[in-house]
Amino acid sequence: MPAAIRRASKIGCEMRHIFNAFAMLTRLPVRQTDNSDAPWERITGWFPLVGAVIGIPAVLLATVAVAAGSSAHAPMPVAVFVVAIGAAMTGGLHLDGWARCWNAFWVSGTRERRRQIMADPHAGSFGIIGLVLILLLKVTAVAHLVQFTATTDGLLTILYHLWPIVAAPVIGRWALTLLIHATKIPLAHEDGMAAAARQGLTQTQLLLATATAAIFLVPLDPPVAVGALLAAAFSLPMVAWLAVRRIDGLTGDVLGAATELTETLALVTACLI
Repeated sequence: MPAAIRRASKIGCEMRHIFNAFAMLTRLPVRQTDNSDAPWERITGWFPLVGAVIGIPAVLLATVAVAAGSSAHAPMPVAVFVVAIGAAMTGGLHLDGWARCWNAFWVSGTRERRRQIMADPHAGSFGIIGLVLILLLKVTAVAHLVQFTATTDGLLTILYHLWPIVAAPVIGRWALTLLIHATKIPLAHEDGMAAAARQGLTQTQLLLATATAAIFLVPLDPPVAVGALLAAAFSLPMVAWLAVRRIDGLTGDVLGAATELTETLALVTACLI
């Protein structure tokens, strides 16, 4: 086979993996392609790219709002729309995992009982409280960034100051990849989504995810980037420890909860710095 055809075939195969990553983590109209690879085997490296695509429409909306002057006295409505874009693009996938973990982790009872509660699709009081808290944190953090940028002139300068809106979902999906590859952390189920995610993993995917995330973190102020990464370094072990203590290990919902927590802490860190 000529070299050009081999390269084209390789690019086409990688594009299928990218489409599969978007089909897995978003509600965008991307059809998951059928191939012989394990569902997660070749896609985890592209998760940070998915996070960037989730964040870019949101940051563009915020940038236009700031440039138009509509955010100077009303940053909260802009922040609500920004957060809503991310929730709509993911279909609340990770928020659902966050709520299920809150439902299960904070009740008394056995680990088996908590796993049963986590499997229940109905939202309990703890789950609703968890959703309200994390959405409030996201909205207030974005509102702070928008208000801070309200007096800034120039589209590129505004975009630069609002870039944490993109960087946060990138860091969240990079953290998701790290947690999937942390094979020393036990699984709560041997046949759940977390178990399926670990099948056929390679270090190449972890390196690809790190390189992809780094590209979208370059525009951040160095202190903001360091702070956001430290937030991820703090939140991932905490989520993993809590999952092992409460339900014996990782599940797909725990992966989603870790993604949400890391993304939110990255936003909060950016507005604090």
